[in-house]
Amino acid sequence: MLIRADSGPDIGVGHVMRCLALAQAWMARGGVAFFVASARNSAVEARLRADGIEMIVWEMPPASPQDLQATLDLAAARRVRWVVLDGYRFGPEYQAGLLTGPSATLVLDDFVHQPQYHATALLNQNLHATDAAYENRAPGARRLLGSRYVLLRREFWSWRGRIRAHRGTVRRAVVTLGGADADNVTGKVIQGLLPLLDGSIELVVVLGPNNPHTAELANLTRHAGPSLRIERNVPDMTQFLAEADLAVCGGGATCWEMAFFGVPILPIVLAENQVPIAASLDAAGVAVNLGWHDRLQSGAITEAARSLLGSPSRLRQMSERGRSLIDGHGADRVCDALLVRSE
Repeated sequence: MLIRADSGPDIGVGHVMRCLALAQAWMARGGVAFFVASARNSAVEARLRADGIEMIVWEMPPASPQDLQATLDLAAARRVRWVVLDGYRFGPEYQAGLLTGPSATLVLDDFVHQPQYHATALLNQNLHATDAAYENRAPGARRLLGSRYVLLRREFWSWRGRIRAHRGTVRRAVVTLGGADADNVTGKVIQGLLPLLDGSIELVVVLGPNNPHTAELANLTRHAGPSLRIERNVPDMTQFLAEADLAVCGGGATCWEMAFFGVPILPIVLAENQVPIAASLDAAGVAVNLGWHDRLQSGAITEAARSLLGSPSRLRQMSERGRSLIDGHGADRVCDALLVRSE
């Protein structure tokens, strides 16, 4: 399996991290998986290396004709069964070009933004994904749609079937705004939650590997005391989510990790692709959508969180609905589909 996905300050690490879940499940079945990226990211490389996964980096414009040809050549040389594409740069021409090679292709998508889709299989793990939305797909492309296919990494697998029920109170809240957070939305969230830290709530702020605001955030939280702590580049989020009672996070794939653990979510939209994700989670009763980060004030965060703190029944209901959506077997289901197609 060749996985073509990029990361960096402008796009974060989400594409790579959800593909890591797929790679882990594929390797657990005896397959081989490796990544190809168009830019070096030392933190991501270290994370993949810890799983024994190779990352090949080539310096050429992403989704360019040169990138396409290099991907085709590498897939043929290594005789890979599947090429996986995850990234909004890989448009119809790139996708169609991959189909000229010997490998089957899987395209990951979030918000049906391409005019056409050319793939052997399409994966959209979001609640709003429907067959009708992909009428512009290549003939015969298999659709893997909905939260049954949510990709969770290996550290989540041991928790399947043993998630605790929500206690109806908030003792630990978690904040995580992605791998980069160039706009420092984390700082705005901390300012919004500080008024609620009365000694009964622990606030854990998890910073991604590319966050440039570490010093500024440390200064902001210097006088918060033991109620607040900052963690950076955490390799295993489960240690925090297993005991979390509330989460403020970006409106992307991280929401599925929260839902799996039954953590009520306050998602913030950081990019266009997160708009339908945050909206659908709100509609499903799993989250309270805080909307676009650049229109959001700290006071609105304070009030949204305070409202949930005062409603134990709502917290429990949000938790139950989240757990009903995500069972942690999504990566296995995707691998099942790919192996059937490969035979």
